[in-house]
Amino acid sequence: MAKMEFEAEAFCRDWKRSFANRLPMAWQLREDGHLPWVRFHSLPESKRWPTNVADERIILERAHALGDEVLGNGCECWHVECRREDDDEIENGAVSFGSVADVFSWEERKWVVFVSSEVWTPSAMLAKRLISIARDETWPHSIFWMDKKHGQILAPYDGGFDLFLASMQQVEQVRTAHKEWLSPYPGGL
Repeated sequence: MAKMEFEAEAFCRDWKRSFANRLPMAWQLREDGHLPWVRFHSLPESKRWPTNVADERIILERAHALGDEVLGNGCECWHVECRREDDDEIENGAVSFGSVADVFSWEERKWVVFVSSEVWTPSAMLAKRLISIARDETWPHSIFWMDKKHGQILAPYDGGFDLFLASMQQVEQVRTAHKEWLSPYPGGL
């Protein structure tokens, strides 16, 4: 079996084990209402987008800290990208990222799930991807990293990070550790 096929099958098995019949889209997981979830803002005072190098540094520091807690520094995880089928890179055959693990329909559009096995560790490539997400350059894609062992997820978006953890106890531990990064709004958004 080719490596790409193996990765796609392994991801689908891991996804099903942790998230059953849910779609691999971060905003769908958040709206589910039944998963242990917490959101952190990527910049102080709920600032939405980075406007300078100092902002980018803060975003990366927070992303690495949360990623280390959720995924584990040096641990294997799945890098997942859900893209609309009409995405220019898909239509032009220019997607160089990962294996196609699934195709599904949502809101009258087809979505393609690309996955690759990665080790979570700070790198220039990871930093570039995280800043691109923070600047909202990847919308409408859903991009996240999922721990292979426990199914925990770090899902960055323009403005912060959604974390899906194994238990509410873990949510409370992470909330306590990074309370200054939490949203002041009811509901945590």
